[in-house]
Amino acid sequence: MARPSRADRRRQNAHNATATGRTEAPDNEVVETKSLVDIVDAPRVVRTTRRVLARNVADSIDYTAEYHVISHDLRRIAIWGSLLVIVMLVVRFSGLV
Repeated sequence: MARPSRADRRRQNAHNATATGRTEAPDNEVVETKSLVDIVDAPRVVRTTRRVLARNVADSIDYTAEYHVISHDLRRIAIWGSLLVIVMLVVRFSGLV
């Protein structure tokens, strides 16, 4: 069987965390205790590559002209539709048909 990928392991850990409410700690036989002096004097590891956290945000698009055209079209549709309904009612009750 193939070894699970990193994404599969993350999903499994996330599933375990949601099921139990906490993540499982690794089983360590030996517990090391470090003093504050050891931690302060330890050399810091500097990461040379960093993930980009900020993304370029696309400029917002101005839809004002399109809204004007759409409102104009809807107004024309409403006028023509109401005129056709009025004509149908006049023809129906006039006795011509």
